[in-house]
Amino acid sequence: AAVNPHVLRTRELARVGLQSKLNTEDPMRQLVYRVHPLPEAMLDYVWDYGRLTDADEASYIRNMLATGLLPELAALLVIESQRYLRRVEEDCSVSLRDVRRFRILASWFFETRQKRAAADAAVATGGASEWWITRRARSLGYTPDLLRTRSSEEQAVLLALAHSYYVRLASSERRAEYRR
Repeated sequence: AAVNPHVLRTRELARVGLQSKLNTEDPMRQLVYRVHPLPEAMLDYVWDYGRLTDADEASYIRNMLATGLLPELAALLVIESQRYLRRVEEDCSVSLRDVRRFRILASWFFETRQKRAAADAAVATGGASEWWITRRARSLGYTPDLLRTRSSEEQAVLLALAHSYYVRLASSERRAEYRR
């Protein structure tokens, strides 16, 4: 288990989502982590290991994603996403837990896409009704072929990136910058 340091936030918290239940008077809200005191008997067993260097973190990420979908591309995108979120948010806003979440989501999106492949093929050939294409999508000219311009692996990686990193960005400006 990790012991989190008593560190104050360097940036103001983003105002996203429901704000009515926030306790703005809570002094722990100003801390990066919620910190509870350790018993004095534990203090002899606490060491400060610091933070991984960028090179070490990149190596860990590459190893974690080596057996997943599009390992080189996924690792590059995740490494850049981690760097971007650290730059625009707190240094501690991302961790290797986010990489694990990305990997799980990418795998899930890919497997789900594979399960839907037969249904999509039936729709594309006209063998089934186009119930999933809304009237608005048809009016904009979207077709099943246009929706599938990327491979299933690429779709899974992009969706996992969106769920792991993109949705965490509070402003549309930051989201636009992230997409570049």
